[in-house]
Amino acid sequence: MDTIYHKRRPDATRNIQEEFNLKNTTVYGGYNLIADFIKAKRLEAILGKCVGIKKADWCTYEFSFILRCLIDGYILGMERTKHFEALEEENLIKEKLGVKKLPDYTTLNKDLKRFKDEGDIEGLKAFGMRLIRSSDVHTSAGSVEFMRGIDKKMGQIVKRYKKLKRRGKVLARFDEGFDSEENYKEAEELGWGYVGKVRCFNPLKLNIFGIKRWRKVGNSSRDIEVASITYKAGRWSKGRRVVIIRWQDDGGTQGSFFDELNYNYAAFVTNLNWAEEDIYGFYNNRGTVENRIKEAKYGFGIDKIPTDEFYANYAALQLKMIAYNLVSLFQAEVMDMGTLRMSIRSIRKMFINIAGKLIKRGRQRILKLAEDYIYKDRHLKMREQLASI
Repeated sequence: MDTIYHKRRPDATRNIQEEFNLKNTTVYGGYNLIADFIKAKRLEAILGKCVGIKKADWCTYEFSFILRCLIDGYILGMERTKHFEALEEENLIKEKLGVKKLPDYTTLNKDLKRFKDEGDIEGLKAFGMRLIRSSDVHTSAGSVEFMRGIDKKMGQIVKRYKKLKRRGKVLARFDEGFDSEENYKEAEELGWGYVGKVRCFNPLKLNIFGIKRWRKVGNSSRDIEVASITYKAGRWSKGRRVVIIRWQDDGGTQGSFFDELNYNYAAFVTNLNWAEEDIYGFYNNRGTVENRIKEAKYGFGIDKIPTDEFYANYAALQLKMIAYNLVSLFQAEVMDMGTLRMSIRSIRKMFINIAGKLIKRGRQRILKLAEDYIYKDRHLKMREQLASI
């Protein structure tokens, strides 16, 4: 006969005794996947090359390892260096990183203070850009390869990707640093729609002066005037549509030096047939930036100040943003499409904070996880996807 739970007495909880004698356990079972992904990205090796700070040979931990520990901790939710105290004896992390003990939080704090000037921070910035683009490309010169890689990856993880391209739903934005024939040509060959900001050099200025009709458009912040021309820059292989935006400031310093009426100008090259104001709006649209800032603040603690030194705090901020980008890459490359909008707090709750026990079977180390783990199938799919990277 089935038990009738609605007849259960209120507050009827069984007494269960507690014992603290379970060994080789972890509360971060999902870190096993994250750590393997970080290994695939060669994080420590590249950090060691990008960041020039070195510790003495007799030190227990190399500086790149210290940075790795900080990044791992930020991914796991350690917002302040004091919080890292909870990880010092974490069995799975020690086993994955091959150490008997992780650095204590005072060591992490002291090593953050090794960042003394802007030059030290530049190494972290360079690593961050290298991580975002690819493991081998860290300047705009590699943008074409980056675009091809993104297109290939999107074709693997987005259903009906080719159909979306044919319908003009795959869009790219280029800032001035990516204003090149190679980038525009590649976007066109890939079937992407694009909007790129163009510098107003003298040949383009002459074309702007030739515009006779401007269309006034109401904007939420100011009135603008718009126009379109077909323009071929000296480095372009063909003429392309260029959208011109102009607006007036009240004698501000940002007025254009080549316009007596004190207009400001912005030019955008595009292969889209949208209205000029929509091109302008698309380029300037901040999209989900506010949500991303909120995610970095509440998910990685970028508002938490770890030390009383400026460059140490600056370094901590950069490391937290590297952790943020690593999680974003993990979502895009390893997790399924349904997780792309998932917050780091949800990812930790569902896929990282998993109880487990480490055992040895012969020479093999095994992480035992719960048989009835609700997201087991998704975890196994992530493991399979990770193996293909």
